[in-house]
Amino acid sequence: MPRLLRAWLAPCRIIIHGDLGGHWRTRPVWLLLGWLAPWLIALALLGYWQTSFTRMHTRIVQHNEQLAQRNAQLNKQIARAEARAMVAEAESKQLRDTVQQQQRELIPLRERLSLLETILLKRRGKGTHLLSASANWQGKQLVIRVVLVKSGNYPREVSGKVVLLAPTPKGDMLSLPPALDFRMETHAILHHAYAWQQRWRPKQLFAILKNAHGHELERITIWIGGKDDQALSTMAPAN
Repeated sequence: MPRLLRAWLAPCRIIIHGDLGGHWRTRPVWLLLGWLAPWLIALALLGYWQTSFTRMHTRIVQHNEQLAQRNAQLNKQIARAEARAMVAEAESKQLRDTVQQQQRELIPLRERLSLLETILLKRRGKGTHLLSASANWQGKQLVIRVVLVKSGNYPREVSGKVVLLAPTPKGDMLSLPPALDFRMETHAILHHAYAWQQRWRPKQLFAILKNAHGHELERITIWIGGKDDQALSTMAPAN
């Protein structure tokens, strides 16, 4: 046995003097172990705590990585969903625009169909008629539209003119030149734009239908900017 080891294992006496005096026999190795024990325990606890902290940190890092991966997946899903939503919105807008465009294109067709149906219905009677008329302002021009219809098959063709009168603020009637000449077999649609020179503007006009001999056949009132007036007017003065 080495000499240094025997010194640590050899018994020794510890004597304390005073009121609490006494003496003990022990070996130096036990004193060394008693002094090292707290440090060893502290080191063991520190190692355990560090190991636990390392494991906890590893779990937290792994959990954060999982959350980051999940977040990335969700962001991709959200991006795909937003892309699909944008495509769907664009397709929906295009579809709405197409439907609106088709509706706008159908409006004149419906108006024309309604007009033709009215013309066919009116042709069952007799004579030449002012079917409808409308007027509206476009800047300084007064735009007129008149629809005529000839009923029956004889004579095959008729002609004449439509005279337009505008009531003045003084109660007189102003004739709008020129008169609208027509020649038709079944129906006719007359358009004209009058350059308005007066300082005042009428709210209504009177359309007078005359045949080729200048005889008045009928007349209607045209409310400017309003709907077509298809009813015979009793307010229109004689020409």
